Amino acid sequence: MISVNERGLTSTQWSVYNTDTKRIRYSRVPTSDITAEAVTVDGFAVSQKDVYGIVTTATRCYSYDTLGRPLTRTISRNEQSITDTFGYNTRSELTSAQVNNAAYTYDYGNIGNRNWGDSPS
Repeated sequence: MISVNERGLTSTQWSVYNTDTKRIRYSRVPTSDITAEAVTVDGFAVSQKDVYGIVTTATRCYSYDTLGRPLTRTISRNEQSITDTFGYNTRSELTSAQVNNAAYTYDYGNIGNRNWGDSPS
């Protein structure tokens, strides 16, 4: 895509698809010799470089139990990480979660309807 702003300066953007889930989007602006790029995998931005050359990165990792339920999720951005944890009952219903350092608990009835949930206020 090519766009021209009110001063007549031309900016360009284009995307490259490396795999089914990975996209790299490039941008050039007339005020910088650096090509900005944003790398996305499965819709999650994993790295980005702006037109000033500043790079930010992010990763997302999961661990699963033997039934395939997520137990932990770790998201790291620029050398800072937070790990969320999840707990389940024998019917695989989510009963507890620790997300962004906040604790959540849930209880279910005999037919699987959630009776209540407790979250931070």
